[in-house]
Amino acid sequence: MSKSKIAVICLIAWITIAAAFSQDYQNGYNDAWGDRKNHFLYTFNKDYHEGYLAARKEIEQMKPVADTLRQAKYEAGQTMDQMMVMLMEARKELEKRGWIAPSNQPAPPAGAGGGFSPFLSPSFLVAADFNSSEKQNNLGGDYGIWVSNPSDSRAWISFSFARDDAFGDPSGHALQLDYGFDSATENQIGFWMKLNGVNVTSHKWLSFYVKGDLKTGYPKSIRIVLKDQSGQPASFSVSGITDQWKKFTVPLSAFSDVKDWSSLGELDIVVDTKGTKPESGRIFLDHFSFSKE
Repeated sequence: MSKSKIAVICLIAWITIAAAFSQDYQNGYNDAWGDRKNHFLYTFNKDYHEGYLAARKEIEQMKPVADTLRQAKYEAGQTMDQMMVMLMEARKELEKRGWIAPSNQPAPPAGAGGGFSPFLSPSFLVAADFNSSEKQNNLGGDYGIWVSNPSDSRAWISFSFARDDAFGDPSGHALQLDYGFDSATENQIGFWMKLNGVNVTSHKWLSFYVKGDLKTGYPKSIRIVLKDQSGQPASFSVSGITDQWKKFTVPLSAFSDVKDWSSLGELDIVVDTKGTKPESGRIFLDHFSFSKE
């Protein structure tokens, strides 16, 4: 065989082998790319599906929270409505008691009636509610204690402010008087309160609340003394004090020795020691006010 034929045969064989190799390579490449593509798509779909399921699960878990929030919002709305009703009822009660002017009437100017008056209405004048727990009443007047016979060492009295409002106000206070004495000795102990010349010529009644302390004991009666600027005392005794808040309303006409109602000077609370039992105790007083009706 000639060299030329051998060369042709070799070339054909090389071309055939190269074509076969090229085809195998392409097939392998396609197979490998297909596998990687399929694996990628599988992994992507799997991750996507798992993410979707996780997100759905979180949404399902959040649903009760959303429902709770919606319920809370509803209940808050209900509570606000209830609070508005309560505030309206409270205002009516305050108007009824004369603490504030009726909503359809203008509030009276401060100082009407002759003194400082944060709680004034056309028919009511509050002299002392003790809610500030400071040594000054609603008329700007000072107060303190006294013993008529200071040489009597067994007679004493002190005052403080108790978180026990007669109207049940949790932030309010009442006057607390603690005392002791010898009931065999004739003496007087008391509490004084300046009224700063308040004008009550158009008022008819003096009202206040009293209760005793069941644990320490308390007097069953006390005397209320009013004085005009001349200092002439006029007194009225109230009895029937119990261990529960009780309102006492005394007509101003009962204080017949007061001559000038246009300028009151002082109000005193007096405990007469002679024959009074028990010889020590505690009483609470609250909301001294003058009213027109």
